[in-house]
Formats: sequence, C-alpha cells, structure tokens
Amino acid sequence: MLLPPKDHAVGKMPAKQLLLHEEVLANGLHLRCREAGNRYFGDYHRVVVAVEIHLPLDHHGLGKLDPALLARARARYGASLVTHKTLERMGVAGAEVTQVQQ
Repeated sequence: MLLPPKDHAVGKMPAKQLLLHEEVLANGLHLRCREAGNRYFGDYHRVVVAVEIHLPLDHHGLGKLDPALLARARARYGASLVTHKTLERMGVAGAEVTQVQQ
C-alpha cells in the first residue's frame, strides 16, 4: 500500500488546485473550473471539478433590474455574487480522467 507523503494531510484537498477551464460569458458570468480529485485505489480515480461562478453586480446586463435592488445586493454581497458547485464522479479509470473532467 502506498502512503501519501508526510507533508500531505490525508482526506484534505490540495491547497493549490489545477485550473481546468476559465471563461467569461456574454451575460457577465465568470466561470472557473478547477481539478480537485485524487487517485484512491489502483488506477481508479475520484474526479472532482470545483466550479466557481462569479456574477459582477456592475455588469451592464443587469441594467434592467431595479437600481435599489442592485444597491442592496452590492451593500450585502460586495462587488459580485459568488457561488460554488462541486461535480464528482467515483471509479473513473486513469485513461478516462481527462475526458470526464471535460
């Protein structure tokens, strides 16, 4: 059985995750997808894609919304709304990891 290096905390995600994809959509959404998975048994992997979605509250596409609502949102949440989504699949063979990540 292979053990993780001594400086690697078991069960924790690495502090620095590989950026898989980043895109800014026409509607202002800024998407970042990062790899957060691991190999857990033989050639089987847990593929985890951590998705971070930012919506800047000053984007011109939000101009149709009530200005008072936007002002309250900026006061409460800051310059942008941020949400996170985790996509996970277990038991992925090593040869299929890249395909599953996409």
